[in-house]
Amino acid sequence: MTRSPDLERAPLRAMLAIDHPVAARSLQHGLESLGWGCRTVHSRREFAACEAEVERLLTIIALDFDGGCGVQLAEKLSEQSRERGIAFWSPDSHLPASRLAEVVRFGGAELLIGDVCSDQLASMASESLRKIEQGRTARAMLRTRRGPEAVSSSTPTHLQGGAKAAAPGYCVPIRSSSGAYAGVTEVEDARSPLRGVILGSSQVMREVRRTIADVAPTRATVLISGPSGTGKELVARSIHNLSRRNDGPFVPVNLAAIAEGLAESQLFGHEKGAFTNALERHDGFCRAAHNGTLFLDEISEMPVALQPKLLRFMQEKKVQTLGLTAEHAVDARIVAAMNRAPDEVVRQGQLREDLYFRLNVVPIRLPPLRERRDDIEDLAKAFLRAMAEYHERDVRDFTAEAIDVLCKFDWPGNVRQLENAIERIVIFCRGETVDAFDIPGEFHGASFADWGPTAADATPDQWSEELTPMQKRERAALVEALQRTGGHVVEAAALLGIGQATLYRKIKQFDISRGPRRRRRNAPR
Repeated sequence: MTRSPDLERAPLRAMLAIDHPVAARSLQHGLESLGWGCRTVHSRREFAACEAEVERLLTIIALDFDGGCGVQLAEKLSEQSRERGIAFWSPDSHLPASRLAEVVRFGGAELLIGDVCSDQLASMASESLRKIEQGRTARAMLRTRRGPEAVSSSTPTHLQGGAKAAAPGYCVPIRSSSGAYAGVTEVEDARSPLRGVILGSSQVMREVRRTIADVAPTRATVLISGPSGTGKELVARSIHNLSRRNDGPFVPVNLAAIAEGLAESQLFGHEKGAFTNALERHDGFCRAAHNGTLFLDEISEMPVALQPKLLRFMQEKKVQTLGLTAEHAVDARIVAAMNRAPDEVVRQGQLREDLYFRLNVVPIRLPPLRERRDDIEDLAKAFLRAMAEYHERDVRDFTAEAIDVLCKFDWPGNVRQLENAIERIVIFCRGETVDAFDIPGEFHGASFADWGPTAADATPDQWSEELTPMQKRERAALVEALQRTGGHVVEAAALLGIGQATLYRKIKQFDISRGPRRRRRNAPR
């Protein structure tokens, strides 16, 4: 990146707080080849001494540094200086959920995994300098507009140029040898530290993350589109958490769940007695989102007659409550979402064109999981670790055959369906490794809604373009029997009450991947 004159003059100094000698040497060599001067320290005492010597633009800290105090040291550094890039390093990606949660709560720092190639190191260092420059520019703008006291401890960190303890949902870029971004993970609730995940190294997900990072600090309205289960609310929450409004409320409203006759009073509020059964005053969701973010999910389900009132609210920043003539000033950012293509919704008359143009300032499209199959493995492994820890199960990984099964399925319910499937797999898996026959039959092959035979195994007179409901049930029963018997065809055939030759023929006919046969446990007699 092109650095400002101030940063151009600043020496590129970095400190590595990593007590893994091989990794420390590798990272130091990589940074030095990029023109950075590096100092490696191995204890907290050395860390403090090094920190007192000169100002450093970049510090990389091992999460397990000196007994596991990496995050605590990073917090001290961020308190001392805003103009510093901080990154964490871990020898492998199998982090306990509690440790990953610490990184997420810290916020604003990247996580390097294992052997980091020079391109990834260069990208991380460049990104650190970019954030420092953004912070300087933002502080200068705030001083110009609001005076020298405008930049204070309450100013959001992305405007300060330093790190900050993040609200739940803060996104953490992760770089590893598998790609420039192995993913962005979000901690959301107690049920699972990875309950909501923006994960994946695919180009489309990198673009989504980049858009979120760029738009979050602004006031721009955002329109998110994508099928159900792709994480639209997660994106909306991430935008809120990374914005200047992150101390204000995030108010999600599912317009499809509100009866048409109640939509106006629920959104804009009503006074007691404004209509029949209005037994008490209700401020409405718009006023509840004052100084925060109003997330309007399924915006296409909003009654068309009510859409001009929403448009006026967006333009005037004022709300007129039912039963009152006076208006209330409301400062709320609007993020909207729909599970259909916006142009189709407008064409069908479900969304006014003028409202659509007002909402569509920054569009974000979330693709279905079948359009980013390369991300399925990352997602599945992240869910596996989280669910194994949550349910206290000793399940550690997938076989290659199991990953192949997951990647071939179309996942019509998208990320949400994959997460629920992995949870079920973790609960019922009997070993440390998930193989193909630990995966329930309904998830084998492509989506049953679209599934058809392969050209090599079918002829036109045997098959229609799609499986019939009976054929779908038959295929699921075959996979279930093979799963229960560990892929043992003799036992599966006996369980189904058919001959072995018939079962072999149907395995081929239905394109069922048996995977490797494993040692049987408690095989039926």
